[in-house]
Amino acid sequence: MRFGLILFLFLSLVGCRRALEHPEASDPVYRDLKREANKTYGMFKEKEKKALAARKAFDEAPIRTGQRLDAQDEYFASLHEQEKYAEKYRYLVLKAELRQKHDAAIYPQVFKDKKPWPDTEQYQEYEVEKRLANAPKEWDPNNRIKQRQLASEAKKKAAESAAEERP
Repeated sequence: MRFGLILFLFLSLVGCRRALEHPEASDPVYRDLKREANKTYGMFKEKEKKALAARKAFDEAPIRTGQRLDAQDEYFASLHEQEKYAEKYRYLVLKAELRQKHDAAIYPQVFKDKKPWPDTEQYQEYEVEKRLANAPKEWDPNNRIKQRQLASEAKKKAAESAAEERP
């Protein structure tokens, strides 16, 4: 009886190794791309509501007035923002689809070679690229100085609060 139980536990833990049906589901890069696409789609919907409200304000504004010109400017600006989010959403969906195809092509060889899946090094590279792509494009030395001052003030406050809690 014990031998059978031990054999069953051993075989269940070590005995069977199957390939994943959907390897992209465990890929953090693919999941992050899908999450970003969903977040971008939400922002697109918000901008769509804003554009509809701006269109309504434009239609209701009296003709040949400054109010109508302001409403027109706001409407076209909101349409431009909406289009930017639509473009970003399409880009992220295509990138996620490409990543899914990449995973489907690469995973069988990774499984055959008994390498770990997903590759953590690829995810780290993706995170670095993402951080660099989202970094501010303009360098402002005053902003850097302000950030360091805020960080040093936060450290001082943390040290003071830790010193007060000790006695």
